[in-house]
Amino acid sequence: MSEIKPFRKEKLGTCLISVKCRDDIDLFKVLVESYQFLGDYTPLNFNDKYGNAGSDPFCYFNYRVLIDDNLLVGNFNNFGVTGGTLQGIPIVSRLGTRYAMIQFEVKLNPGTGGIGITLPSFSYPNYTTYNCELLPPPLLVDSSTYTFKGPINLHNEYSVLVKFNISKRADSAYQLVAASPFKCTPGTFFNFNTLVVICSLKNIDPNTANGPIPKVNITISDPFGRSNSYQIPNFLNAIQEPAKIIAMGFSSLTPTYMNNFFYWFKVENNAPLVEVVLYNTGQTSGSIPKRTHIVLGNKTYREVVYTIPGIPGSPTATYEYCPFYYTNNNIGILNASSTTKVTYNIEIIQNIKTFSPQLFQEGGDILTLYQLVLNIQNLTDYKTDVYIGSIYNQYFKFGMTGQNQGVITILATEYTSLIDISGSSYTATAGHSKTDTTPPNLTQLTIKPLNNMTMALTMSSNDNSGILKLTIGDHITIDSSDMFFGSIGNGLYQKVVDYSKFISYDTTVVLYDIAGNTMEFSSEYLNISFPGVITNNYNYLEQYTSLKISYIRFMIGGGESNAIDLSDIGCQNKLYVNFTSVDKNMVIRFALDTYTDNLNTLVGLEEVFYGYWDEKVQMYTVDFDLKAREFTGIIPYLIYYPDLYFYSHDLQYMGFDDSAQLYVQSDFADRMPPIIKSVMAIPSITPSITQDSAIGWIMQIVENHNGFKRGTVVVRSNLTPQDITFELTPESLDINGNFSLFFTVKQTCIDQQFYIYSMELEDNSGVISSYESGMWFDGINPLLIVMNSPQLVISISCTPVIDINPPTLVNISQSTNSIDMSSQDRSLTVLFSVSDNNGIKNDNLPECVVTGYLLEQITTYGYIKAQDSTSALFQCEFEFPFGFAAAGTRLVYSIYGIYDNLLNVAGFPTQSLLTFNTLNPVGSVAVSFTKSKPFIESVSPLSNMGGQFTIYGKNFLFSSNQILIVSIFKDEAMSDRIDQQAFNNSDFYITMVGLNTTFNNLTSVWVVVGGSSYLSLPYKVDTYPIRVIPPTSLPPTKTCPGTPQCGGSSNGVCDSTNGVCRCINSWYGVDCLSRTVIVQPDTNTTNPDIDTDFNTTLPNGEQVTLKTLISLVSLQEMKPDGTIEKQFNFTQWVYTNTTGLSTVMQESTYKTNVTSTANSSCTVVAILQYYTEKTSIYFANEKLELLPSTLKYKIEITRFPFKSKLNTLKLVMSASIQSTSPNISCSTQESGEIDSGSEYVKLQVDTHSLYGRFIKRGIIDNRIQTLSNTITNEQTGKESMSLISINIPNFQSKAILDPDFSVLIDTTPASDKSESTCSEIEDIKNNKDGLTKSQIAGIIIGVVGFTAIVVVSVSYHFYKKHKTQKYNKNLVNKLQNFQTNK
Repeated sequence: MSEIKPFRKEKLGTCLISVKCRDDIDLFKVLVESYQFLGDYTPLNFNDKYGNAGSDPFCYFNYRVLIDDNLLVGNFNNFGVTGGTLQGIPIVSRLGTRYAMIQFEVKLNPGTGGIGITLPSFSYPNYTTYNCELLPPPLLVDSSTYTFKGPINLHNEYSVLVKFNISKRADSAYQLVAASPFKCTPGTFFNFNTLVVICSLKNIDPNTANGPIPKVNITISDPFGRSNSYQIPNFLNAIQEPAKIIAMGFSSLTPTYMNNFFYWFKVENNAPLVEVVLYNTGQTSGSIPKRTHIVLGNKTYREVVYTIPGIPGSPTATYEYCPFYYTNNNIGILNASSTTKVTYNIEIIQNIKTFSPQLFQEGGDILTLYQLVLNIQNLTDYKTDVYIGSIYNQYFKFGMTGQNQGVITILATEYTSLIDISGSSYTATAGHSKTDTTPPNLTQLTIKPLNNMTMALTMSSNDNSGILKLTIGDHITIDSSDMFFGSIGNGLYQKVVDYSKFISYDTTVVLYDIAGNTMEFSSEYLNISFPGVITNNYNYLEQYTSLKISYIRFMIGGGESNAIDLSDIGCQNKLYVNFTSVDKNMVIRFALDTYTDNLNTLVGLEEVFYGYWDEKVQMYTVDFDLKAREFTGIIPYLIYYPDLYFYSHDLQYMGFDDSAQLYVQSDFADRMPPIIKSVMAIPSITPSITQDSAIGWIMQIVENHNGFKRGTVVVRSNLTPQDITFELTPESLDINGNFSLFFTVKQTCIDQQFYIYSMELEDNSGVISSYESGMWFDGINPLLIVMNSPQLVISISCTPVIDINPPTLVNISQSTNSIDMSSQDRSLTVLFSVSDNNGIKNDNLPECVVTGYLLEQITTYGYIKAQDSTSALFQCEFEFPFGFAAAGTRLVYSIYGIYDNLLNVAGFPTQSLLTFNTLNPVGSVAVSFTKSKPFIESVSPLSNMGGQFTIYGKNFLFSSNQILIVSIFKDEAMSDRIDQQAFNNSDFYITMVGLNTTFNNLTSVWVVVGGSSYLSLPYKVDTYPIRVIPPTSLPPTKTCPGTPQCGGSSNGVCDSTNGVCRCINSWYGVDCLSRTVIVQPDTNTTNPDIDTDFNTTLPNGEQVTLKTLISLVSLQEMKPDGTIEKQFNFTQWVYTNTTGLSTVMQESTYKTNVTSTANSSCTVVAILQYYTEKTSIYFANEKLELLPSTLKYKIEITRFPFKSKLNTLKLVMSASIQSTSPNISCSTQESGEIDSGSEYVKLQVDTHSLYGRFIKRGIIDNRIQTLSNTITNEQTGKESMSLISINIPNFQSKAILDPDFSVLIDTTPASDKSESTCSEIEDIKNNKDGLTKSQIAGIIIGVVGFTAIVVVSVSYHFYKKHKTQKYNKNLVNKLQNFQTNK
């Protein structure tokens, strides 16, 4: 493929598909000058920072420029700059033969000026300007106003916002250090001068810790000896001294390869900030362990486990620990200490030797097989790191051919000169016949965005030795498997990449060739970026990007007053979040329990949930789970919009209130994973094997509250790497938590040790303990308590048998001698038989290792097809990935790990297999990569009615003028074609095709890609059903309530689709004909009843007194047949004023217990809130507007003791209104749906009404569920009453209710409504008690365990004063009719 030409007509245009080139360059200059300046590629704001100070008063700025070497001079050694002093040697990256990116650093004097560049016979002055300002002294602004907020997590960390006195970036020039006992670290920069600082009590000096705790003393310093100190009031509160702290240390003194140890503290009379300092003997200061696990506890008790890493390279380590606490603003030392030793077993690889190399030659390509012998000790996992130039494999597999001898097989090229194995080098001379020192040449690299964070990459490149691969950052590799035109010497590549789950978005490009040469390119040079990803510029969140969080809430919970109860069950929740500007294709992430010592990285996050754009709500939504029995308090979280990090503790500085924080509560928290309490070796730790015997362990699991879910235990011998795996389930445990791990040892055996190689245990809340031999893990070891027990190792002794001969290879065959790695069939089967007089060990399966071109490897275990007393037949099966070893012409394989019953091990490396059978050669397979036939890898799901879908696969295109045909059939036989579409090479990608089709209700759909001579195999498409709604006429327009509808345009807007009013301008009610009356309720300290009297004036001038009464009456447990199982009346409540600091709401909390039997009861909590301002709240994922003077109940019912799981519950409330008017009074009742999500009840007396709104769903056991309401009415001449029951299903943990009440003014009196009931005239004349004295409307509301919203409104109706005869006549007629019908 020829290089892309950079000229077009009169001006230099787009030099390369992806390189930004200038259009203002004079063609004549290009033709006569050796070099041409193409542009400034310095990243935006890259030098927007201060310089140095003190003895080095200069700025050091970095720049990048693109140069066209149009005469191919190729010499940049004399590159220079003007306007400053060039520092060091510039870095030159070539793209093609003409273009070069030059990166260089310039030393600048303070002030402003221009930067230019020079080359021999070429100069380009002042192509950019600079402003050099020296770093100011470290100063904070308004430090006296700083206050800490928090805690921001369960680890007692607090945050404070500080502001530096600077006007541009200082980057890391300022260092922030806090004096003991505080530790402070920098968090998020909101812009160049505003920083969140996170502090904790984790820097206790064991030598000076006693005494009063000072303020937080922070010192800000720079590298030039300048510093300033600031004192901020600390965040500690006086607490009671802990009554008791029990400390236990756990470590391993046995050779079981445990690389960490633990301290376990149990704190009674809980001190919230108990901290531990650990330090080596002889050290003068200590440090808090990296990982602190708060595992068990409640408000008065806490258990903490500290995981301490071992010291690399040190066989022993001695530690002391000292626990600290603070009380009454003083630090105290607990008189407890311990000394612990940890012993390590060092793994060794040494003494590399070699066999005679074996050369392969096919088609002019020479491959060399190197087999290197390794002397190994103390290894149980046979992997090491291997380097060939810049090409490496850190987990390269080798095999055992003897007790302490291994063989590593490497397939190298004629360009390979040096092989490095675990730090030891071997000179590869046998096949080293060519040299290539020229870096590979990249001629094209483009990125085209697709949907949902996928993109298509296209690359072209050439090289003398051939292209090995191209990498972009840590996640993307393009290699020979992605090539569709040309060869590795000069080819075109394409790859479709899903980058939605990358943990970094580094765009550094590195191109590798076969000889080990590399060329690195910056993303600015190539003008490439991940589509939609916003660069995280130095973590300055607001300085360089306009994207910010604009909205955030949780479906359930949010805010300390709405803490989610996880005492018994978890919670399936949802996050709603939006940003100021978004790309809807982006995938965001939501992570819980983030660590503040690991900010601005996705590495190490344990719980990550992915969120996508939701068109319905026009924002991002993220489904996530909260596990049962989390610790009470705030759960920190991270929202990640690639590549920006938004932390929950920063939201308080972004204008969000407490509802943006996620709080939970548990009666007793359990984050302790299952661990082993005791272990016993069976039959003993040193059994003698005289016959086939079962040996192993009996272990006891301790799991506190969550319950055991699953486990995996792997046992190994010290002589073999073979795993003996046990899978554990709850059924594996007996009543005491014991389980058995037994396996059989044959009578013919050899002395050896069996030990626990790895173990993982998980509880029902997803908390995991984990251990792997020789590996460091920052979690909790399941063997923590027993890790020093001698019972963990079983040393068997066997009857001596003199036999040192390993098994021998009898026969071997392979299924093919050649594989096309671009075809659909890329399989290889190896069948081999072995024999040994002592029998073949059948629980140590052999490993078959395939080695491809330049450190490519695939490993599989063989399985037994047949066996007798002295022989066994094994089979290994390989299914190679597309393009495996395609850069070369051959792959080789070896077989290792065949043991006899005396553990004599045999291995058959490639070299021995090549000479085993000359008639039918084995051990080597020829590799080709023809790309001659397309095949489909996957197809996106398709509806049964057709639609858009995407086909993914390989070899869709292999000639530049090819037309691609996609055919859709009803059957695999391709006898009934549904659709066929053609694409040319400008319409599709090599590895994917997107198309649109329609059909009618098909459940069997097959697709085929290709032309008449190169068809793929049919591929079955997954279909899903959709319901097709036949086209109909437009839905009828619905009318809205009210006369006029919705009170007219000034009151509300009619939603004619649903027949629902949307009220505006403070109007309220189903018809928008009511307004709020401000009523200040009296505080009731006895029970949550609201009994309020207030005066008002009727339109006729009459003064009346209105009386409202709202009360909680009882709980009713209901049988399935609708009858009452039992009723519980509320009699006694405990009152607490919980208003707090809110300025818009007053709050009172009432608590009572309901006793079902002598041993069972539940708790009912009623939180009464009075709002003085209009407020929006969310309940059960519904947005509700609370008007001023709204009374809202939040009612929680926990663990109701249902007699049957079929029973349900009702909470009964009553609400009433009473008027004292002595005149004729009328009442009316209405009920119905407000919209699909809520219902209403309206009871009206004269010109006042009681209005109730009920949401038809609520939160049961932390889930939103649909509810039903039952409304019944009773009416007499003196009162009107509605019974409203919200029917709540049976629940396990908690039900929440959230009704609210408001007083309103109406515009239509009850007497104007046809359904009204009025008092009798005779009652008025006779002054009888009845509606002439008081008009009463009452609501009995049954509510249980859910949050329902009830808006009850006393509405005063404005109406035009009618004292005409017609009005009086109508009213008298209505009353007379009422009396007649009574």
